[in-house]
Amino acid sequence: MTVPAAYAAMYHTLQTMLAQLPEAAVSDPKAVPVRAALTTICRTLGDMTAADALYAQILGVDPTHEGALIGQMDAAIARADYDAALASSAAALQQRPHSLLFQRKKAHVLQATGRRQEALDILQTAHDTRPHDVPTMLALANLQRTLGDMTAADALYAQILESNKAHWPALQARAKIAEARDDIETAISLLE
Repeated sequence: MTVPAAYAAMYHTLQTMLAQLPEAAVSDPKAVPVRAALTTICRTLGDMTAADALYAQILGVDPTHEGALIGQMDAAIARADYDAALASSAAALQQRPHSLLFQRKKAHVLQATGRRQEALDILQTAHDTRPHDVPTMLALANLQRTLGDMTAADALYAQILESNKAHWPALQARAKIAEARDDIETAISLLE
């Protein structure tokens, strides 16, 4: 069987499985993990409509399910439906207001819509709340770099590297900043 034929067969099997999911069984304790697993398959096969429907079912049972909340945002982003992505991020933050993951995701959506200052404010607040969270530091540094604040970005990348000397995205970013400053020696030493 060729690869496209294998994917077509997998997709047909997935559609059969989705059709057999009993709506009444949503209250079954296995309903959420089964649907969560199926969303991964749907997304892998590119069926975001089916994944969206499964996310809605999961959130109907467990409104705080992190994977489904993030999945809804990702699905909206994939469709370039940023209003829906922002609505999903607002709903996620309502469920888990202190989630750095949800705050970073909202900042990502805001950046995609050109609302960089709002994204910067969210990331800065998240960083102030948890100053050693590496994913938040990286997101904040990347945005600062995009906005042209190389000094602040470089300081955050350096802070990341203090905790993990091999953090490749931070190393690359610091090297690019050094290169932009015509400090080729530093850029090369960072990447060695």
